[in-house]
Amino acid sequence: MRNSLVTIFSAALLLSACSTADYDRIPRTGFISHYQKADQGDVPFASYWVAPAYDQAACDKTLEKERIVCVKPVTLTHYNGKPATAAEATAIEQLRSHFDQCLQQEFAKAAAKHPQMKLTGNPKGAWVVEIALLDACSASTGKNLVSGALGQITGGGFLWGRLISTRDERTGYLAMAARIYDPQGKLIAEVADFAYGMSAPVDTKDYRPYAYQRRTVEQWAEDFATLSVSPFQKRVNRTSFSLNPF
Repeated sequence: MRNSLVTIFSAALLLSACSTADYDRIPRTGFISHYQKADQGDVPFASYWVAPAYDQAACDKTLEKERIVCVKPVTLTHYNGKPATAAEATAIEQLRSHFDQCLQQEFAKAAAKHPQMKLTGNPKGAWVVEIALLDACSASTGKNLVSGALGQITGGGFLWGRLISTRDERTGYLAMAARIYDPQGKLIAEVADFAYGMSAPVDTKDYRPYAYQRRTVEQWAEDFATLSVSPFQKRVNRTSFSLNPF
């Protein structure tokens, strides 16, 4: 009976940890004005709004034509609050820069496979993607080290982590929002996301500041690039559990 209770308790904790997105925790900082809760089975973001006039037919027709896309540098102008220390400010800027690099790399890959999409640094006359980092919190490496050590000594590292730390402390989190404009400057879509770090059975990201968040921006960059060349009915599913410890 005792072992059964432990098994049930462990399973409940695992299920509660699987979801990586949280619509209710997206910061409302003014970068976007449309919020619409998305079904995580359909799109990879917690909030996903598309202008009523830009329906499935319009989206698919756009993909058939040659188009120019400008992905603007990720901005921190709508960041929620201020970093507590200079070191934290530096880490967030590095995260912003990493997001930039990943976006350029992933869009370049998508353009190479879909020649009808051309990339430019000039937003005039182009489809424009604007992205803002809204909030970031690193995993608590100290608490993760303690729970990891207790797990080595007594076993049950998974349970120790959940008894000692909150979810924010175990994996940290990251929030962003994006605006997409057509070549005439009309707003056609706004998305936003609040993502926790993806869990793994053994994860070195537990012990490296902002490592989970770097993985998150890499996933977001891939999602944006995929959606930019995919038909409306093509959906991108978020992976909620990772086996990658790095």
